[in-house]
Amino acid sequence: MLMAIIKAGLSLCGLTAALLGAARLLGEVLPAGAQIAYTVRAESTSIYLMDVEHLLTTEITRISRPNPDAPPLPALSPVWSPDGESIAFLSIEEQDSAMAIYVMNQLGAAPHLVAMNPYDAAPLVWSPDGTRIAFTMSENGTPNIYSANVDGGDLTQLTNGGDWGPAWSPDGGAARMAFLSYRDGNGEVYVLRIDDSASDQFPGENALRLTYDDATDASPVWSPDGTRLAFVSVRDGNQEIYLVDGPPRRAAEAARGSIPRPPLNLSQHPGNDWWPVWSPDGTRIAFETWRGDSRDIYVIDVRGGIARRLTTSLYEDMQPAWSPDGRYIAYVSWQTGDPEIYIVDVTAALSGSAIPRRLTNNPGEDLFPTWRP
Repeated sequence: MLMAIIKAGLSLCGLTAALLGAARLLGEVLPAGAQIAYTVRAESTSIYLMDVEHLLTTEITRISRPNPDAPPLPALSPVWSPDGESIAFLSIEEQDSAMAIYVMNQLGAAPHLVAMNPYDAAPLVWSPDGTRIAFTMSENGTPNIYSANVDGGDLTQLTNGGDWGPAWSPDGGAARMAFLSYRDGNGEVYVLRIDDSASDQFPGENALRLTYDDATDASPVWSPDGTRLAFVSVRDGNQEIYLVDGPPRRAAEAARGSIPRPPLNLSQHPGNDWWPVWSPDGTRIAFETWRGDSRDIYVIDVRGGIARRLTTSLYEDMQPAWSPDGRYIAYVSWQTGDPEIYIVDVTAALSGSAIPRRLTNNPGEDLFPTWRP
């Protein structure tokens, strides 16, 4: 084979690059010990767990049924607990097609019901200490933010302004939650103080409004240190990724006698950008975008600069998810005709020297990858 390649005119450098690419394709990029949960939509909708290193999969929602002969519990949108020991997910009750929230405390164990009738399919968010789950639920047609204990008790309404899309701050001691609200006439990002003992309160305000614009500001996501939020807005005419200071930074500015800084347009591109995801170290954000003829994933430094293209297929690449060490991104790609899960080494991909590795290969739809912490 080597002689055939040389006779075909491939240079030594080209041969080296080809062999290195083949090595990556055959498994070099696969991280040891990593696991990814994801949704599979086929004859039924289930959650699978993949051992990334060995490409071994287990249908964890099927084996969670007490009766192994019973049909699997429809399950989607898995979300890991902070300690990586439990998974929250959504299910559709077969009798009345109602949405329900379940938690599986141990992988393979029977899940238990946490709450019924969440308003929309996502997101579910864990509290930083792993004791509660927040979600959007509608009563009398108005959505609001609720939380409940992971055992299903103490259902608590947290907002009453027509709110949804909770995002719990990773700073557990401050107990803050960001969300989208139309309480002032258009969609804005607010932060609710769940713990009134937080040292940087804003007296007289139960929910702090962070954004002010006639356009809708949505999908808030906290930075890993809890000091800033990324969000999506069309305030400049198209969907862009913005950054805004959270309560800690705003309080520091107020203490210096300064007014809060306006949101920063981070992505700054005529194409539409959305689905921001912070890197674990808080230095970069991955996001989805339409820039040209395909849907791709880009990465940008939060200090600003030019966004760099991570995926280069001619098909739709979406739903980026950082690995806990920040080295890899898992994502969904349609390049084989149906959505499959891929991973790629971020640094190598941005330098053009990595080949994305396809993890799944089945006729169903594989979606919403999430790494085990």
